[in-house]
Amino acid sequence: KAQHSCLAMADISDEHRHVAIVAGRDACANIEAAGQTKCEATIRVAMKDWCSGSRQCHAACMLRQFYAQTGDWRFKQRADRCAGRCVAWDLCQDGASNSAEWWHGWQFVQNQDIDMKILGLHAEHCPLNGLRNIFEPSYMLRCGAIVLKQSENSLSVAFQRLHKYFTEISTADLKEVLKVRLHLEPILGVIDRALSRCTCRAQRSVDPWHFGHPRTYTCSSCSNPAVTKQLTLARTQIQIALDCLTTSAVLNHLLQRKSLQFGLC
Repeated sequence: KAQHSCLAMADISDEHRHVAIVAGRDACANIEAAGQTKCEATIRVAMKDWCSGSRQCHAACMLRQFYAQTGDWRFKQRADRCAGRCVAWDLCQDGASNSAEWWHGWQFVQNQDIDMKILGLHAEHCPLNGLRNIFEPSYMLRCGAIVLKQSENSLSVAFQRLHKYFTEISTADLKEVLKVRLHLEPILGVIDRALSRCTCRAQRSVDPWHFGHPRTYTCSSCSNPAVTKQLTLARTQIQIALDCLTTSAVLNHLLQRKSLQFGLC
């Protein structure tokens, strides 16, 4: 009866050790995947940020300025559907110019700094030249940075240690199993810290129109769900491995005591 008890105890101990090894290897795979995951978020690069801000570029709507100067609601009404060509005109006093043009009782003269050939487009020297001066579309740039860049070194060390522990543990004795248990808890701490840094804050220097004057944009994505899932799985698997190794170690200890007591195992 004692011999059967020892054999059953040995089988259960080996089974728990096997479960721990499988869980540990799965945790390694999840940590490695999390560490290599790239941010899929897009960084909004506003085209207006690249505009030279000249009058030709419609940096300020002249119709709104005319409304501010005169209080004539018709200027405000037209400003709501301005096509960017208002920049060609300046409001002037009656009789100030022989070439003045009239609109609803107001006199206007053409601004000499405006290139009428490209009226409605950005200025020739502007990086956005050739584009309409009334639109503010965005250039959407995929971030592509490693999400866990801040935790990259600590996760790499954790992965290497886990891989080593669970490669050697299949033939380890009770003393070595107990050492592995002690080493697993700090790795849980590494994963917890990485979980708190699952938001990408990578900085990208971008020059979408290749003018040689890059600007820096910071990614502000929310917590990455793929990385969070992988690290959470890894943590759960390490906890399973820790529990199974504890059980295996206790059973091995009891097995050794029975072996000494009965000389059967």
